[in-house]
Amino acid sequence: MLRELILENFVLIKRAHIFLDDGLTVFTGETGAGKSLLVRAVKLLLGERQVPGLIYPGAERAVLQAIFDPPLWLRELMEEFGLSTDEGLIIKRIFSRKTKARTYVNGHAMTLYELKQLTGGLLSIAGQHEYQGLLKRGSYIGWLDRFAGLIDERKRLNKIYEDLRALEEEERRLYSRIGDLQARKEILEAELGEIEEIDPKEGEEEVILRELELLRSSSTLKELGQAAYAKLYSSRGSCEELLSEAMDAISKMSSIDSRLNEISKRLDSALTEIREVAYEIRDYTDDITGDPQRIDELESRLQRLRKLLLKHGPTVEDCLRKKEQIKAQLSALNSPKAFMAEIKARLEEKRKELLDAALNLSEMRKDAARQFESAVNRELEGLFIHDCLFSIRIETPDEPSYKDVGPDGMDKVFFCFRPNPGLSPRPLNEIASGGELSRVMLALRVALSGRLEGTTILFDEIDAGIGGETANFVGEKLRSLGEAMQVLCVSHFPQVASRASGHFVVKKIQDSNQTWTEIFEVRGETRVQEIARMLGGSGPEALGYARSLLDMGDKE
Repeated sequence: MLRELILENFVLIKRAHIFLDDGLTVFTGETGAGKSLLVRAVKLLLGERQVPGLIYPGAERAVLQAIFDPPLWLRELMEEFGLSTDEGLIIKRIFSRKTKARTYVNGHAMTLYELKQLTGGLLSIAGQHEYQGLLKRGSYIGWLDRFAGLIDERKRLNKIYEDLRALEEEERRLYSRIGDLQARKEILEAELGEIEEIDPKEGEEEVILRELELLRSSSTLKELGQAAYAKLYSSRGSCEELLSEAMDAISKMSSIDSRLNEISKRLDSALTEIREVAYEIRDYTDDITGDPQRIDELESRLQRLRKLLLKHGPTVEDCLRKKEQIKAQLSALNSPKAFMAEIKARLEEKRKELLDAALNLSEMRKDAARQFESAVNRELEGLFIHDCLFSIRIETPDEPSYKDVGPDGMDKVFFCFRPNPGLSPRPLNEIASGGELSRVMLALRVALSGRLEGTTILFDEIDAGIGGETANFVGEKLRSLGEAMQVLCVSHFPQVASRASGHFVVKKIQDSNQTWTEIFEVRGETRVQEIARMLGGSGPEALGYARSLLDMGDKE
């Protein structure tokens, strides 16, 4: 429920602080006084975007504030937004000439998108624009679903529909990518083939370089090895020959002096070591070859290895890592067919789920349509529209498939109207007059009243296009609707105003320097005078009739 509305420096309103109760509250005033400013202020507080001309002349900023007593569902939503619910829902919007508009909810800065999420379903405005909306067939399905309590069902269907669209888009993208994937796959396979053909090993380059160095130095090594062998063993005067002579001498000495036995053994060991070294050098030298073919093989291998590392390196470790990465990419690229099959299976499942949900929703709508028709026709009868008939026609495909289902289902819903007996009901947009539209709108609202818990409705001139006698019935319906929810109404009819439990007057005031609008509550004799003004007079007769209307409203 909307409890307080505060307007400061808003268009022509310097300041207004309005306290609102349950039931029906009306706003009246002469044409041009500024009653439309209330509707505009409420729209801005619900998230409508700023337009030029909102700030009172000479002021630097305008401030709008609304305080709501939130119903349970809104309290839960506020908690999701991290807002305290202790003081209700406080919406504040500030419009400045120098800065961008700012929006606060319970003291927290918020975007208009977040504000709309919070206030959606909290307050609805029924004005001339919405009456014209009854001429648009696309709005009918929403009315029927609200009456039938099918909003959640429709949201569930819409979620399935969006999931299906996402899957179909995924399938389309995958098809478009298959050619690119094949080209990418061929490139990766070629790169993998290069690496696997050469098959580099860690440390291989160093091994090749060492072997090449030995092969290229083979003649030098052989020459030096043969010289060393000769000096150690094979030539005249070699180390082995000289040591042998020394060994003979020391052996003879040790036979005389046993203290030389240890030296003799050591020398014998040295002689044996020199011989072994000499043999090893001989064998090494014999094995040395300067094989040109082997050199060519190694140089070719080194060239190919370095070329591979230049492309996929710079090290063998990097190259081997790249090899594993390519394998992983190829594995992923080899899966589109399996992935496509999975998507197709999911598509079939989702299409069936969508069709089943749409068929189920359609049956529930058809069941609810008869009840909605009866409820609206009862209200129209009470609005002094006799012998008319409101009906709902629902069209569904004869052989429905998932292709027939849209975000709201597969149904085409028509609101039809028969203004006089003997005529066939025809779509509302083809036959109803302006006055009939306003009463159909009110009948729809009253029929829905029991299903809009915690909602406030603002009627902007609901009585447009009707006569004075019918206004009595409109007033009664609005007061009846006010027993189920909070109803705010901008009206020109005293018959409507007299049924309200709260009454505010919007008045334009002018002096030689400026013009402004004031909004104030009227009670007692002041209210009698306002009703009389609406009746077109201020004399005893008009005042008496005004009192009788108010007395009648109190007794009903």
